[in-house]
Amino acid sequence: MYMMLNSLALEESGQGMTEYALIIFLIAIVCVVAFQTLPSPITGWLDKVAVEME
Repeated sequence: MYMMLNSLALEESGQGMTEYALIIFLIAIVCVVAFQTLPSPITGWLDKVAVEME
């Protein structure tokens, strides 16, 4: 029983997916903070891109 629990504790099969999820979460937080703290430059840039696409 101890060996089975020990092998489960040392298994790293889900570690990569967790790391990717944390990285995506941190990038999302940075984007939200950037949009809240820099609304006018980003809004102006996005408006310019939208006008050029039309």
